[in-house]
Amino acid sequence: MISIETWGGLCAALSAAAFIAALGITIFAGIKKMLSEPPAPVPNGRTTRRDKGMLLLMLLGAAALVWAVGLLAARAQLGPGYSTAQLSLHAFQKADALHYINIAENGYTAVGESRYFVVFFPLFPLFVRTVSMLTGLSSIAAAWAVNLPLMYVAILYVYKTALIDHSRKTGLTAAALLLLCPVAFFQHIAYSEALFLALNAMSVFYARRRQYAAAGLIGFFAALSRAAGVLCAVPIVAQAFIDAFGAEKRFAPGRFFKRVWPCVLPLLGIAAYLWMNKIVTGDPFMFLTHQREHWNNGFKLFPNAVKTVSSLLISNTNPYHAALWISSFIAIAVFLVLLVMGARRLPTALSFYNLCYFFMMISSAWLISGPRYLMAMFPAYYAAGLVMEHRPVLRYTVFILCGIGLCVMTWLFAQGHCIY
Repeated sequence: MISIETWGGLCAALSAAAFIAALGITIFAGIKKMLSEPPAPVPNGRTTRRDKGMLLLMLLGAAALVWAVGLLAARAQLGPGYSTAQLSLHAFQKADALHYINIAENGYTAVGESRYFVVFFPLFPLFVRTVSMLTGLSSIAAAWAVNLPLMYVAILYVYKTALIDHSRKTGLTAAALLLLCPVAFFQHIAYSEALFLALNAMSVFYARRRQYAAAGLIGFFAALSRAAGVLCAVPIVAQAFIDAFGAEKRFAPGRFFKRVWPCVLPLLGIAAYLWMNKIVTGDPFMFLTHQREHWNNGFKLFPNAVKTVSSLLISNTNPYHAALWISSFIAIAVFLVLLVMGARRLPTALSFYNLCYFFMMISSAWLISGPRYLMAMFPAYYAAGLVMEHRPVLRYTVFILCGIGLCVMTWLFAQGHCIY
């Protein structure tokens, strides 16, 4: 029988091989596309009122499913006699949601238990605090309320980006997969996922449309919502590099630097976060210390994280941890497959973004939020949409399986299982 160590090493090796294959295919396909890609993308279609209505119905349906399952799970655990508000708080106001609300209400501090919350980026708590002050809603209600329109913006721009290169069906499929991702309940509760997804999708869209200043400015705010926002610089650099070849297919440095400068703006977003650390704690890198000492986390090349997750998948004996390691293993495997599938099918800028995003998100010493982080790698859903475009049976089967997974994971999260 294979040992845990051997199994973990095998999974790590396979993941590294798949990543290297995706990188090689992306570079080879990118060079080939560079010689044939037109100077500017022309959308295959535009977002109609019907499309926007369809996206809104999809979002409302997904949100209703999440809240219904969460409330049922809370009632099953607590029993009768609780109000809807109490059941909602029991189901969804836990883990990092508590920390975001604490920051929104009290700000950052360098003392007490709350000093560790400096690891959470400031834009979402600031957004929640602003909405709460303007509307009179509680911080929790404001967080829940703002995520619905933010997710609409996110799926709208996921769809609009798809239309630049692909069909309406691929765009709708990608939006549906994002909403039905088994950990998509994080999009509707007091987490920063909806805000990050909205900013991320907008920045990538404008980079693909060669509106580099807009892409960089939005990337600045994305970098203030999550560390991965800095990766909004990747499509800007990749697209500017392709543009630098022009119609004559010869690299022009002047043309490149004229277009690429907004890639600095997401880096400035990270710099602003470091400055905030400096003001609050006296050390711009205090968040790294807290991550290492309080959360036992830090940077580690992703094959090591894959090895850890794979080993815990078969060695774990705690039923409340089972969903964490099973979902993490499945998420890594699925997004690795989508990474390889998309390397040849997607525009070069999106393929490089996928590679950088996957590498950054999975290179963690203690990967307990892998599925949630990978969920936001939205260009991967285009690859799935392209594969399923002319396979309706496969497409609806995947939708059903994802919907079941979303119900299961929402139920387990609401009942207190370790899902982060």
